[in-house]
This record gives sequence, C-alpha cells and structure tokens, in this order.
Amino acid sequence: MTKPYDKKQYFVLTMDPVHVGTGGYRLGHVDNTIIRECGSNLPKIPGSSLNGVLRAYAAMVVQGDTKVEPQRNEKGLWSIDCKKYQKMTYLRPAYEFLENGHNIINIDKNGQPLIKKDKNNNDIYYSCAGKGIGDGEGHCGQHDCPVCTAFGFSRSDKGSFQGLVQFYDSRILLFPVYTSAGTFWLTSPSLLEDADIKFHVENITENRFVSTIEASSLYLGGIEFEKDPDKSPDLSLSETIPKAIRERTVIVTDSNCSRLINDNLEVRTSVAIDPATGAADDGALFTYEAIPRSTVMWFDVVYNRPEFFRIDNKTLGFDIKELRQTIEKSMGLLEALGIGGMNTRGMGRVRVLNLEVSET
Repeated sequence: MTKPYDKKQYFVLTMDPVHVGTGGYRLGHVDNTIIRECGSNLPKIPGSSLNGVLRAYAAMVVQGDTKVEPQRNEKGLWSIDCKKYQKMTYLRPAYEFLENGHNIINIDKNGQPLIKKDKNNNDIYYSCAGKGIGDGEGHCGQHDCPVCTAFGFSRSDKGSFQGLVQFYDSRILLFPVYTSAGTFWLTSPSLLEDADIKFHVENITENRFVSTIEASSLYLGGIEFEKDPDKSPDLSLSETIPKAIRERTVIVTDSNCSRLINDNLEVRTSVAIDPATGAADDGALFTYEAIPRSTVMWFDVVYNRPEFFRIDNKTLGFDIKELRQTIEKSMGLLEALGIGGMNTRGMGRVRVLNLEVSET
C-alpha cells in the first residue's frame, strides 16, 4: 500500500549565529532572548519560521527571472503566455480574463489589459509568497501553483487549503563549545534519541564524557570533565555532517548538556543609531542572544502526496517528486538569504546538508 506521505529528515549547519526571537523584551542578562523548548529549555528554530521563510524563497525559485507582459495576438486581442504568467508567483498583476478564453484578457475603457481592483479601487497583484497581501486574497490559490499548493492558502472565493508540506521544529543535535584543546561538539543521549540516531552508550555519569577523542579530560564551560575510558559512543551520524565535526563529538549527560548549551550561546550588544546625528541613541543599548555558528541541527519535513488532494475539484498539477524539488531548491537559498532576525547584522545563514537538489 502506498503511503499518503513521505517524510525526510534534514540536517542543518549554521553558517552564522541564528536569532529567532521570542518577540519581546525580558528581564535578565539578555534583553532579546531566543525561542526555547518548554521541557528542555534548549534553543530551537520553530517550524513556523521555516515555513514562512521557505514560502517566500519557493516563490523566488519558481519565478526565477520569468517576466511576461500581455501581447496582442493575430486578432488584435490582448493575450498572455499562461505558463510563464503562472510562474510569476512572487508578484504578478491579477488580470481579468475572458470566461471563454484561457489566455485572452479583458480590456479597460482605454483599451488596455484590465487588472482587477480591490475595495479601494487599487490594482490587485497576486503574491503567493508571504501571507497573501492583507486579507490573503493575494494568493492565487490555483491547483497547479507550486507555492500555494505546497504551503496552503485562504481565500474567500476558493476557501482554504492547508498545504502539502509540513515543517517541524529544527532542534539542536551537535553544539560547539570551545576548550583549550580546540572546539568540540556536545550532544547527549536525549538529543541523539530525538533525532533517531543510533548509539550504544548507557549510564553516563555527571561531569564525565564519552568520545573517540584521545584526550583524557576536557574543560567544558569552566568545569573539568573526565573521559569514561570504558565506554565508546559508536555513533552512526549522517555522512553529510562534516567529518571534522563527527570526529570531535563528545556525549555528556542531558543535564550537563542543557547547562553547557545555554551557558555558551552567543550574546551580542548593539545600539540604535539616531538617523539625524549618526550617533548612538542615548539609552538605546540592547543585548540579544543567538545559536552560535557551526551548530548542527535537524528537522523533519512531511510531503503529502498530491494525488490524494483536489482544489476546485481539479487534480494538482505535479507529483511528489516535483513538490520535493521545489522545497529543496528553496532550502538552498537559506545559505545566502538566511532565517530569523538580525539578518542585516551578520546573522541567519544556514546550510541544509543533505539536499538532493540545489537552488540553481
């Protein structure tokens, strides 16, 4: 029996510090904190953040450099190449087409192609990226739109569609910590189990670590950790994770790992600039934290099979392979455009390590 979905696990390497904030100030040593899991208090990137930014990037990928303008056909009627027009998912005019003509456009009183108007008599432009311009009417909601079908839409005339792709939270797997012997990547039994990574280690004790490295002790977060010589991790980490990271991985207890991660987050201090003077605003100093560079994270994506769904009683215009290609191409843009806040302050770029396609 064919499963109605495919699930794939992705591994991510942060190329810059990543800040996905809680949306407000909090009392403490950091003004702008990042989102954490409630149970473990470990930082994460929410699936909603992945969904939102990848929708915009998917629209960029689908549209590419496509730009098409209406042209007069041999009968003098305004027409447009519908295939190219459909690819303009990032921003395209909402032309009013004749009912009996798939690519023939109505004209206004001046004989020009007619664009639909909103309640304020402004031209409507479809944008399948983002939330759909105001009330969501900007999403085209077409059965063959790679963006609207993948990420969903909500329109008054077409109803709503939840989307074929489900993104789950990106969670920490390997966390970099500096020591006098260089950088090592921390993990713990629960982090490995959550990522469904096999390992054969039992009963790690506090302030001890398990690793294949030769060092007998390490100072992690100012505390000396002794190596347990009787235990070997025998980890089956993905080959897509850089070898230099895999060879310097150490396993500690869950409690030690949580404390070390939170104690070694990157914290930056910034100040607002007065545009009139070009100098720092008085009292505008603020601090914010971020997941550091070189952290390895993971997240799951579920791809629902298009053949099980209909929009306006029409089958969707692609298969699950094409759906996955669109999403993975959009993931490739994360390496250049990033995710989260503070992107203009040198934050946010991440690399998805096990893509089957690139953004090009």
